[in-house]
Amino acid sequence: MTGVTPNNADLPADTMYSFKDSVDTKDYGTKAATVIVTYPDGTTDTVDVTVNVVPSDADKNDVKAADGVTTDLNKVPDAKDSVTVTDAGDNPVTEYEANWTKELDVTKPGKSTGTVEVTYPDGSKETVEVPVTVRDENGQTQADKNMPKEPADKTSVGDKGNLIDSEKDAVKQAVENGNGDSTLPDGTKVTEGTSG
Repeated sequence: MTGVTPNNADLPADTMYSFKDSVDTKDYGTKAATVIVTYPDGTTDTVDVTVNVVPSDADKNDVKAADGVTTDLNKVPDAKDSVTVTDAGDNPVTEYEANWTKELDVTKPGKSTGTVEVTYPDGSKETVEVPVTVRDENGQTQADKNMPKEPADKTSVGDKGNLIDSEKDAVKQAVENGNGDSTLPDGTKVTEGTSG
């Protein structure tokens, strides 16, 4: 009977307890149940009980990958520093343990994704994928080493503070064209924001 504390102070030491039928724990709230009490001599009693199903810490909290996790070559970052956990009110939660269940490849510079498992004080767990940028042997990321060129021709837009999709596409194309002969690494992606 996981998570249940029997009131058994007056019963023999080796008394066993089990639910007659499984308790529906899919929904929170109070549930009626029957417990079978088995004494050391094999005789039994049944007791009607009320079970209060409450959310676990994993149900109540939200875990996400921390923003902008970077690490040095051949160094796995601390799992707890690689995630953020908040409660339902968006307040930080600090009482948990974290470990990598799928480790990162930190043997080469670039992007790597691992999986962090968070374990709460009540024993509940949840996992999250964490993308990490691995710096090179000089401690630099590709963003540190590369500078995209500004396009020679400016793109006309209606409202610089609120680009529409066709304007975003035109700006993106201009940046890609302006950097066609650059030394930006293969796989570099250009994305556009909503403001020009």
